[in-house]
Amino acid sequence: MLDVVKLQYDLGMFTNLEYLDARAALERAELGSLLAQYREVLNVHALKQVTATPILQTSPAAGSGAPQGSGEAPAASS
Repeated sequence: MLDVVKLQYDLGMFTNLEYLDARAALERAELGSLLAQYREVLNVHALKQVTATPILQTSPAAGSGAPQGSGEAPAASS
C-alpha cells in the first residue's frame, strides 16, 4: 500500500504530507499488530498459570513413535 502512495507522490498526485501521513498510519498499524501479539503471549502465559499447565513443554523425541505421556510401556528387549 505504501508503495502505491510513494508512486503517486513521485508522480505528483500526492503531497509530501499525504505520503508521510500514509507512512505514519502504516507504522501505527504495524505497532498495533506487534502489541496484539505481545498481549496474546502474556494472556496465554497467564492462562497457563491459572490452569496449572506447564509453561514450557518439551516435544517428544523425533521418531519415538508414541506420543509423550501416552501410558504405553516401552517394549522389552530380548
